[in-house]
Amino acid sequence: MKKAFRMNENAISLQLDSLKRMMQSSIGEEQFLSLRDMHHNERLTEFVLNWRTTSKIYETENRFIQKADPIFMKPGSRYGRAHFFAPYKQIGNLKIETLIFNIIAIWIMTIFLFITLFYDILKRFIVFLETLEIPIWRKFGRELLRL
Repeated sequence: MKKAFRMNENAISLQLDSLKRMMQSSIGEEQFLSLRDMHHNERLTEFVLNWRTTSKIYETENRFIQKADPIFMKPGSRYGRAHFFAPYKQIGNLKIETLIFNIIAIWIMTIFLFITLFYDILKRFIVFLETLEIPIWRKFGRELLRL
């Protein structure tokens, strides 16, 4: 397994090197170096790629868990959940970029909360709980209505 991982790592490293060489040849080496220096943050790279971890892969009973380079991992869920620094979120077969997914989620929550405040749904729900004969809910509802 280590040999297979090493071979994959070498192949990807060669691809990255060829991309860097192609960029250097297209814009020039000085421009490439100045561009890299202007837009590269070493500490942020260490944090996002989790380079300071001692073990990069943890082994459980039935699978391996990758801890290093989380920005290159695929999300584990098909319901929009993903690990921190995931490159995209997945809903079924639809892949949505993380930033766009998060903005959409914030807007949906904002609209939902606006509707609940506009139509006073929380108070109606508490009044509904008051009509039920459950003592804990009735006490909880009365305390909220006093506000």
